[in-house]
Amino acid sequence: MVNGLTFYSYVFLTAFCIHIVAVLGNNDEDLRDYFLSFLSVTERTEQYLSLRLLDLLEYYQRHLEGHLRIIVAFIQVLDEPNNQAGEIFMESLQQLVSIVSGQLRRIEDLSAFEESSRNINTHVPLLLQTDGRPKYFIPKEQSERLHSYGLAWTDIANILHVSERKLYRRRQEYGILGKYSRISDSELDSVIINILNSTPNAGEKLVIGSLRSRNIHLQRWRIRDRLNVLDPIGRAVRRNNAIHRRTYNVQEANHLWHIDTNHKLISWRFVIFGCVHMAATSLEFFQNGVRKFGLPLRVRGDHGVESYDVACYMISSRVKE
Repeated sequence: MVNGLTFYSYVFLTAFCIHIVAVLGNNDEDLRDYFLSFLSVTERTEQYLSLRLLDLLEYYQRHLEGHLRIIVAFIQVLDEPNNQAGEIFMESLQQLVSIVSGQLRRIEDLSAFEESSRNINTHVPLLLQTDGRPKYFIPKEQSERLHSYGLAWTDIANILHVSERKLYRRRQEYGILGKYSRISDSELDSVIINILNSTPNAGEKLVIGSLRSRNIHLQRWRIRDRLNVLDPIGRAVRRNNAIHRRTYNVQEANHLWHIDTNHKLISWRFVIFGCVHMAATSLEFFQNGVRKFGLPLRVRGDHGVESYDVACYMISSRVKE
């Protein structure tokens, strides 16, 4: 098997598309581009099927259905081929239909499985007691199964129609308070090695994302420790290429002001939420700041035209001094 396709089907699909592209050359660019696109879509679909990425597969499902309609149209046009070459081409098109239909069926099967996993019976029976208010009964297996699907405990509480506090108390009773997966270092190393084999340049965040896609949730420090053991050279290279921000200092108060919008100054822990109406409002706000804190020695901004009046104001104010 090659990502779900049989080896024969994979080789046939690739060879057929490449052959068609080579035969067409530049004579029919639209048809050539179509077969290249067809090959790319089927390869991407196989990749995402193996990773069970249903959100992306829904996008490629539409493309596959479109390709299937086009291939069927080819077959209808060549309903009765006149020679042996036409018969071979017809058989090849029918093989493509079989491949695409198989991929569509697998997408539908995966979608049905995910849907059935989401539609778990959420009825919460009541456990009657001899006195007092009846106690909600939340099965341990149901809670663990929902959590194994990657759902947060908050989401599970909503599904079961109970409060987070009530679910927390049941988890205390069942001893399932841990929010991280139970996995040994040797098992974790095996999973990380598989990730690095498929994506050799993967860093810490990509490895964390790949682990979460496998429903493995771990502390960041633990993943860092294993990467230091399994990929020390790669981590050193990535750390060496990281951008090191320079230390930011000014001589005194009002020595330098920064003026900008949105989150441009977040690196200096300045987050600005405001609404500026063109340049006039920008100047008005700046003048309010000057009246309150005094005139700065310098002002630094970007190349936006909304700061033009501020620049003129600074120049005229310095000339007056």
